Amino acid sequence: MNDKKDEFKECIAREFEEIAREEEEFLKNDTSLVVPEGTKEAVLARVREQIRAYEMEQARKEAEEREEAINHLSEEDREALELDARC
Repeated sequence: MNDKKDEFKECIAREFEEIAREEEEFLKNDTSLVVPEGTKEAVLARVREQIRAYEMEQARKEAEEREEAINHLSEEDREALELDARC
C-alpha cells in the first residue's frame, strides 16, 4: 500500500514540476506580455520560490511519514533496517 502511495506522490510531484517548467518556459518566451521592467523576472523568481517551498514541504512530509512508519516497526525490524542502512 505504501509503495502505491509513494508512487502516487512521485507522480504528482513530477506532474507539478513539469507543469511549472512549462509555465516558466511559456513566460520566458511569451513576447505578447507587456509588463514593466523587472516584473517578469520577479514573477519567475516567485514561481521558483514556490516550487522550492513545495519540494521542501514534500520532503518534510515524506520524512515524517518514514519516521512514523519506523516507529510502528518492531525492535527487531528497526535493528534490521539500521543494519541495512549502514551497508
